[in-house]
Amino acid sequence: MKGSIELRSKLDKNKVGSWRIEISTGKRKPDGSYERVRKSFRGTKEQAELRKAELLIKLSRNEYVPDSTMTFGELSERWIEDVRTNLDPNTYTFYKNILDPYLLPEIKDLQVSKINSAAIKTLISKTRKKKTRRNKLLSASTIGHVRSTLSACLQYAVDELEIISENPCASVRTKGGGSKIRKIKSTDVYNENQIREFLKAAKEEWYYMYFLLAASTGMRQNEILALTWGNVDFRKGIITVEQAIKQNNKEGIIVGDPKTATGIRSIDIDARLIKTLKKHKVLQSEQKLKMGSAYTDQNLVIANEVGRVANNGQLRKVMKRVAEKAKVPYIPPKNLRHTHATLLLRSGVNPKVVQERLGHSDITITLNVYSAILPTMQKEAVERFEDLLY
Repeated sequence: MKGSIELRSKLDKNKVGSWRIEISTGKRKPDGSYERVRKSFRGTKEQAELRKAELLIKLSRNEYVPDSTMTFGELSERWIEDVRTNLDPNTYTFYKNILDPYLLPEIKDLQVSKINSAAIKTLISKTRKKKTRRNKLLSASTIGHVRSTLSACLQYAVDELEIISENPCASVRTKGGGSKIRKIKSTDVYNENQIREFLKAAKEEWYYMYFLLAASTGMRQNEILALTWGNVDFRKGIITVEQAIKQNNKEGIIVGDPKTATGIRSIDIDARLIKTLKKHKVLQSEQKLKMGSAYTDQNLVIANEVGRVANNGQLRKVMKRVAEKAKVPYIPPKNLRHTHATLLLRSGVNPKVVQERLGHSDITITLNVYSAILPTMQKEAVERFEDLLY
């Protein structure tokens, strides 16, 4: 048996692309031509060669299962591995949390070729009757996620494996499904007086610099935690956002690109923030000397006491303590980003500028997220105009 691989797309910066693997089994079909096995694969050239070698071994041992008889369980196993290799860890975890409890128990042994819109509607109907650990029916959002996860898996069968010609999920809709943009309310953020009192109470805390950066720049939490000193230009007064923490748990830390393409951006910072950042860098150097070999220097702007990436649990704990001290309501650390946005919008800053600072891919996202505060802004605008006119 012989095999070959052919590149069918441009390679990205990680040398990953789409490959066509073709193997001649040496067996002749009734028409006299040789039987061939064709597979689509996404990865590096080395990974494609490895996949080809695995197929050759399976064919030689008669262990190869033709795609026409592939079950959903076999498809999902290959798809989720592709997700794990090529997408963010958070995306992989999200799909696994839907796949394992809701999809595999119901259609694991069903042949992919037999999954049609009727089978999907039956699956959705059965899923609607399932209950959570608190004995409540699954939310419309979860039902939507079940459909979207199944659709993503079946699309892999269409695009990559080419074992079905179209995605049967395309004709199935779920009420209230899909992701919704969460709208920020006034109780989700601090107003001018509250943020001032909070930052004043946080000044002696190790994570004060995190709180100040979040409130002053609108950066996402995982962007701040991945920020290095090399991305802070003191002379120009600019912070360049180029990466974000994608995973931070017991399995390790993974750093990747920001959430969206527009997440890679430059943010102007004021003179006071520059001065505070310089002081913070000196404090970090003193801490490094104090800890000696116990300190892991990763050149991070925000790090814990031993130089490693801070986690959300640490930030929440400190924020709760500071909020109590400042006598302001507790909000999650990530909501300081929203505080930054609402303060800018309320002060009359152009929403387009706010969008650019936040790294939103579209201005409609910015307007939708903060739509709850827009009526207040409109009233303020009318009052300002009245002052100008009269």
